[in-house]
Amino acid sequence: IPYLTLIEPHRIWMPNIVISNAKRVSMDNGEYLFTRIYPRGAVHHKKMLTVVATCSMDLKYFPFDEQKCEVIFSSFLYTNDILTFNWSTEHPIDVIEGMQTNSYDLAHVKGEECVITTNAGDHSCVKLVFSLKRESGNMLIRVFIPCALYVFVSWFALWINSKQTLLRLLIPLITLMTMTSNLSSMAGADVPRTPYTKAVDVWTGICVSFVFALLLEVVIVEYLKRNDGDRDEPSPSNEDDKMSGVQQLEI
Repeated sequence: IPYLTLIEPHRIWMPNIVISNAKRVSMDNGEYLFTRIYPRGAVHHKKMLTVVATCSMDLKYFPFDEQKCEVIFSSFLYTNDILTFNWSTEHPIDVIEGMQTNSYDLAHVKGEECVITTNAGDHSCVKLVFSLKRESGNMLIRVFIPCALYVFVSWFALWINSKQTLLRLLIPLITLMTMTSNLSSMAGADVPRTPYTKAVDVWTGICVSFVFALLLEVVIVEYLKRNDGDRDEPSPSNEDDKMSGVQQLEI
């Protein structure tokens, strides 16, 4: 007999394994639950679970970020002098190829051993470490490229004749207003809200600054041009003095 399958697995001792960083755990159909005892005393206990775990993410480089999320297995009832967790040396982790989410690609999965320290002592644990790489193509098309095009369109004002003052002002002004009003809709709900600045925020901020700087440049140039025109234009009193001087010379 290669092994015995227990009909009532709750009758044998279990190490009380818990997932330390789980927010919600639900067990699937009972057909995926079994306990086998092998001739050498090894016990194989299988249980299919659906786990929602917490993952602390650093989004400073969003949308070009890479994240590492962990699922930690431990036992809070027994310290490491009674119970020790170790990964199997033969195929400890089975991963379905091509696994991905809407935002991330699964780069690789590895198992690590760890220790959790509490007031009761040190508890042995093992953890699954998922390395995730974000798919940035969607954000490039929806945010990065449109922002660059807005800046490029605003530069058209630099090639317009300086006498076309109204047109030179309208191009960067309309571009700036359209850009700022569409930024939230371009990103949509895909951009997470964080208390710190992300890479996408830096890019959009630079693009808005370029368009605003161009608008400011057009206003300053027009102001200086008008001031120079006022200085070159002779005043009426000077014209009268010149005319009277000419009349005196003719007499």
